[in-house]
Amino acid sequence: MEYLLIVLQILLGIAIFLLWQWLKQLPASIHKRQEQLLQQQLSKELELLKIAQSQIQLRKIERFIDFAKIQTDILTNENFKTKIQKNDPKAVSKLRELVVELGIGLFFFASDSTIREYGTWKTETAKEDADPYNVLSGLGRLMIALRKDVGYENTELDSADYLKLFITDWDDTIAKIKT
Repeated sequence: MEYLLIVLQILLGIAIFLLWQWLKQLPASIHKRQEQLLQQQLSKELELLKIAQSQIQLRKIERFIDFAKIQTDILTNENFKTKIQKNDPKAVSKLRELVVELGIGLFFFASDSTIREYGTWKTETAKEDADPYNVLSGLGRLMIALRKDVGYENTELDSADYLKLFITDWDDTIAKIKT
């Protein structure tokens, strides 16, 4: 009987020791599980944020391309320029509509500095006695700001590089801008 009591005490001691070891590791185990759950949640949210960011980036690029197309039309489409100069109501209305729509798009998708650059350029273009070379120069600066917003923050291009794409008599134009 005494041996049985000693064996039971030893078994109870071992059971208490094992229970104590398990209880000691329980907080660390719970913490590790919570950490894993948090890590999974953060990973999921990060993926959703990346998806949302890429969708915004695509919308931003679409808006910027629309803006560039309008500017290209104004610079190169002689028919459109003539209609605007003759105050053709349809052409002027279309231009105003596009400018407002694009301004709203730029407001939501462009950086603060680009929005300010757009506002400055738009104000300059609205003046009746606006210097066409200043307007062109402002357009170039605006397009470079848009390029930076798309992701080329360290671009080495400047406004002249953009304007050279559309202005065939660039050397004459740059000489007039600098004077």
